[in-house]
Amino acid sequence: MMRILSIVTLLLVTMAGVTSAQGWNDTMQWEDKPAYLAIDAGHETENAVGIFYNEKIEYLYNSDGGLEMIHTFHRRVRLNTDDAINGFNKLSVSMSDVIEMIETKARVIKNDGKTVEFNQENIREIVDAESMDNYRIFAIDGIEKGDDLEYLITRRMKSANFGRAFYQFEFPVLKASFELISPKNLKYAAKGYNGFPQPVADTTADGRNRLSCAAGNLTGLRGEDYFYQNPGRARVEYKLEYNLARGKGRILRWSDAAQRIYELIYGDADQKVVQKWLKSVDPGRGTPYEKAAAIEDYLKNNIHIDDGDSPEFRDLEFVRTRKLTDEQGVVRVYANLFRALGIKHEIVLTSERDHLKFDPDFQSWNYLRKYLIYLPDEKVYIDPANDLYRIGCVPGELTATNGLFISIVTIGDFESGVGKIKYIEPAQYSENYDNMYIDISTDPVTSVTNIKSTRGLRGLSGGYISLIYKNIDEEKKLELLKSVMESKATNPEYTTLTVLDKSDIDFIRNAGFIIYSDFNTASLLETAGDKLLLNFGEIIGPQVELYDQENKERSAESDFNRWYYRRLIFRVPEGYRIVNPEAAEMNITSTSGGETTFGFVSSWTYSGDTYTVDIDEYYRQIFIEPSEFSGFRNVVNAAANFNKIVLILEKKQTE
Repeated sequence: MMRILSIVTLLLVTMAGVTSAQGWNDTMQWEDKPAYLAIDAGHETENAVGIFYNEKIEYLYNSDGGLEMIHTFHRRVRLNTDDAINGFNKLSVSMSDVIEMIETKARVIKNDGKTVEFNQENIREIVDAESMDNYRIFAIDGIEKGDDLEYLITRRMKSANFGRAFYQFEFPVLKASFELISPKNLKYAAKGYNGFPQPVADTTADGRNRLSCAAGNLTGLRGEDYFYQNPGRARVEYKLEYNLARGKGRILRWSDAAQRIYELIYGDADQKVVQKWLKSVDPGRGTPYEKAAAIEDYLKNNIHIDDGDSPEFRDLEFVRTRKLTDEQGVVRVYANLFRALGIKHEIVLTSERDHLKFDPDFQSWNYLRKYLIYLPDEKVYIDPANDLYRIGCVPGELTATNGLFISIVTIGDFESGVGKIKYIEPAQYSENYDNMYIDISTDPVTSVTNIKSTRGLRGLSGGYISLIYKNIDEEKKLELLKSVMESKATNPEYTTLTVLDKSDIDFIRNAGFIIYSDFNTASLLETAGDKLLLNFGEIIGPQVELYDQENKERSAESDFNRWYYRRLIFRVPEGYRIVNPEAAEMNITSTSGGETTFGFVSSWTYSGDTYTVDIDEYYRQIFIEPSEFSGFRNVVNAAANFNKIVLILEKKQTE
């Protein structure tokens, strides 16, 4: 989305007729002799304590009339442990969009009031290998346990219409402040999240616009199971809302984003090149779903998605011949091919809810991070840039959240794009399954157990593994199959380990990846006097255990809905009977809103020498309220408890 933002910045905030810059007002104070501050009791066990975290953004026009911003953050943190020292002895500052580094100050404050000043020679530049962004690394010397680290960094940067500031970390912060100052003609809006105060609007002494707020005693936010830490952090989001030099109406709305995205995706598409694409792809004469699937498969097998940003990536002919583009460029290919074939579709932009949850009420384009394509007639999504997934399967973090849906509207000869905020429904639990059909037999003489297992994976539970499997060598294929078929049985001796094209088992039939294995193991059957002990529960493989969390205050969430169905058929050895067949019976469920949302239910039948156990484990809801978490935890732990089930076998009494 950076290309969208930079273009709109140029259009909206350049102020014609400005001939002189407004001065930068530095209000961050760097004391000559800082005192070592006493911290209230209660923080002694913390690795670190943020004494203050202050952030200021000041927008101003330069002498050429271009908008820039001065970004300053001033922080002081007490480091109580070696881990904290190791985490702060090298500061990293992004140089992305930085025009000039105005000020860099850092020092260590000892408990006797002495200071160790930062050595400016300890600065070095690095380039992040993944993002290719430039960073400055500041090495801080002389830190000991109990010291304070204070640093103030001011950068002159290219202006930004949208931004955010985080104030919550794994350690507490005692004081925090946010301030944004902008020229008289530019008005920003801001919103506090997760308990951070709402910024208040006023004006500076010279009449410029200001948004500011302050908070105290922000608790540390530590990671928990089924809790995405980053979206839960206290923060401020801000965006440009008005440019009074161009009118009194709001700007940079969702509708503006929709129109801009429409232009980027559909504008200036050469229809002759589109026809060349269709000839190369050959989507066939099937249904719209089948044609869309064929296009997706071709693009994901032939076009490389690059993280760079080149204007050539928008050129359909360049992409067709060079087989290279970025995420937005490949969406442009999909969309124009779909439009040429009459496949009804909508472009969707959203953000990963494990990164930040999309807020439909605050129209920041920073939420427009990831593309999806929606086929409304088929009610399925495509992740256009993710090679692992195919139509109908997209990352769970891009669902169960809101997004901006952009569709084409035509009025006479006029065509445009219209945007609407809608909810991205997550896939049903039955679309993401990991199901097993297991046949078990034992030999009391040799204590060997034979396991024949068919395992079917679908959707986000592993159906996509088929795409990985077909592109790796034979040795890695074997390693992959063994890892997927992992059991608690030690030293399994495989006689068969292979992939199946299909299965007639009803709860595996539509799996995306099916594995069949046949192995022997001596680790499941034990002898206890004249009885046999079969570690029956271990046959389903190792299970996750969710440790008890008392006083859980936060809502929890899963990445996606899922289903585990397992049928275990045990051929009881001749001359033996099961003493405790009821041991495998479990019924652990949890409800929400009057509906059963989570469950681990196992039932059994015992007829002749055949003992059958059916396990139905399901998670049908993404979000879990604190009051529901204990029930959810009980269901998760039920599978781990099933691992502990031992069947007792004894010889039948002779008549």
